Amino acid sequence: MTDIQQLLQRLITRSEQSHKGDFGSLVVVLGDESMKGASILAALSALCMGLGKVQIFAQQSVGEQINIIYPDIIVYQASTDVQSSFEQCIKQSGCTAVLIGPGLGQEDASAQLLETVLQVTQTKRLPIALDAGALTQQCVSSCKHFADDHVVLTPHPGEFKRLFPALADSYAPTNEARRACLTQAVSTFNQVVVLKGAATLVASRHFFYVCDKGNATMAVAGMGDVLSGMIAALLARGFVATEAAQLGVYLHALAGDIAAEDLGVSLKASDMMSYIPKAIQAAIRL
Repeated sequence: MTDIQQLLQRLITRSEQSHKGDFGSLVVVLGDESMKGASILAALSALCMGLGKVQIFAQQSVGEQINIIYPDIIVYQASTDVQSSFEQCIKQSGCTAVLIGPGLGQEDASAQLLETVLQVTQTKRLPIALDAGALTQQCVSSCKHFADDHVVLTPHPGEFKRLFPALADSYAPTNEARRACLTQAVSTFNQVVVLKGAATLVASRHFFYVCDKGNATMAVAGMGDVLSGMIAALLARGFVATEAAQLGVYLHALAGDIAAEDLGVSLKASDMMSYIPKAIQAAIRL
């Protein structure tokens, strides 16, 4: 049985006496209201991974809009005291992991929100996935204070170079250069990095995985949000960061391959919600 198959067995195994609290609770931090679709994509993809519950932490008054269209998603409306609100959201939801970044901007307010979320998450000893707008030098510095294998960063090449500027000049879009840069980046970093692209790479100081699935029809906006939601869901389910990243990347790519057979270049990120369950079933049969 391969590593992927072993992880899949853990993902699908359930006791007949189990309840939603046994399968994790993810809090997705909503960034800019104008980009709330990114957080929604992440939340929906997380639910497709067998997650018990997902809650969006929102500073804006978007709860009613989201609940009407997406009744599976719970929205927690923050007060003006963001830190207190986030701590209450974590407690109320029974949170087992956090995701921040999808739809998060680069303005000062977003930086303050990121700082608050990282501080509270570290204090609570919760695992966290960071994507998109959360991928900053600030997050790299903060991640070093988390317990090992508690954080997953999911940069595309441009974000990778922003996170690790010393490697920017040596980065090239070849398999050899990508692997060398990622290996160097994680050599002094105690968390997990997913370098997205053709043949997505997953690495930590003691782990390296090359995904051999995925295709060019997946090169559309929102696909990274879907991936971050899947990985964060696995963190919430109790998988350690290397396991969550490996299985999340594999199932995301496999879902894209299955979707491409049906939709070709018409594939969009939201279509993945119909194909993640198919990918899980297909992977079990492999």
